Amino acid sequence: MKNLLGDSWQRGALVQFRFSPGNFRQLRDLITKNNNLLGEVISAFEEKAALDFQYSKTLKKISSRLHNALHDAECQIDKGWTSAAEQFDIQSTLHSNLGSALTDDIVQPLKSIKYSQTKTLKANLVRKRRLQEQVKRSEDEYIWATIDLEKQRRVAENVLRKGVESLEAVEKQRLAHCQTAIGRYQRKVEQLAPNIQQMFERHASNLDAALQADSTDYITSIQPSTSAVNHITLTDLYAENFAEIMCSSRRRAALDRVSTLLDTELKRLYSKGTADLLAVNTKQITLVEFIEYLFYKVNDAINSLDGGQNKGYHRLSRFQHKLKDKFGLPMTILTIPITGEDQSLPPPSLNSTSQYAPSSRGSNDDYEEYDQIKAGQCVLVEDKIGDDWLVGRIIPDPTTAENKSQLKSNGSTKSGRFPTSYVAF
Repeated sequence: MKNLLGDSWQRGALVQFRFSPGNFRQLRDLITKNNNLLGEVISAFEEKAALDFQYSKTLKKISSRLHNALHDAECQIDKGWTSAAEQFDIQSTLHSNLGSALTDDIVQPLKSIKYSQTKTLKANLVRKRRLQEQVKRSEDEYIWATIDLEKQRRVAENVLRKGVESLEAVEKQRLAHCQTAIGRYQRKVEQLAPNIQQMFERHASNLDAALQADSTDYITSIQPSTSAVNHITLTDLYAENFAEIMCSSRRRAALDRVSTLLDTELKRLYSKGTADLLAVNTKQITLVEFIEYLFYKVNDAINSLDGGQNKGYHRLSRFQHKLKDKFGLPMTILTIPITGEDQSLPPPSLNSTSQYAPSSRGSNDDYEEYDQIKAGQCVLVEDKIGDDWLVGRIIPDPTTAENKSQLKSNGSTKSGRFPTSYVAF
């Protein structure tokens, strides 16, 4: 999968911080306010027309019944036939009541007794099987709904970005027209200079500054009221919440099944050759990275269930936040900043030559590059330890003579202790 941003990311100055939903709300509210007024007017007239149609239909039915009743009662003979028809209706009603009595008093009680016996014998087995199938279907629907939500968020993000680019183009056109009008005004003033020379000299500096102004600098100086971020919603399974009471075997089976499902999807994407593993800009993660992080999160829960002490590392884990929704259930989101300093990260754990995602869970296969490090060396895996230390740079052991001479020649004297969760020995 190729980067969706491409070269259009740098096309406009406003795109860097205006295309997030939070900062685009002001334009959306203006459009919604104008459309709601027209919608209320249309709805009122549609309701009035529907009431007219309904009232007309009701009057037609009442009129037809009156005409039929008067037409059938022209003489005494017709009234006699009417009495006969009424007797037939009474007989039909009696037979209908009899059938209903038989059904309600005899057939239904017998069926209820049989159903109660069958339900008593098979209630536990049927209920257990139904709940298991329901849980599996719910988990599958939840996972695919989360992936579809991420796709829709990316589509909405692109639409917002295009809208901001259009607004920026309109603003540039307005500024260009204003500059043209100011130039015409300045020429007119110069023509009338003998009469208004003193006024012209008082405003000449402001006019010159307006003509020489750059619209791009003005647009670049615009700052939003809030910072633009991507809020990416992740899947939170019931089995991942260790605060909930659940059998360990059932919890393990549910996590294994979801992990296998995500693993199969990653294999399919990598086999198609559409995965972009070299995208290191966190302003826009790829869909494969999104699914890969879900795979990492589920496997981390399995590792915790197995009693693993070493927690795995993923390049997006520092953007993870644990929250609770309005029902009090745990919710995990990724809050990735769009603006500010460059949030470059090392590439994903899979290299560009891999054909599918790793299926082994709770192991160190994703970090084979760190297994080749010799004793006395450590590798930085967090880019906030120091501004001038690159991520993934090997720091030699300063105690050896060879490394001492190398550090002295390079002018680097940095050494120290590092947390074990951030280094690999």
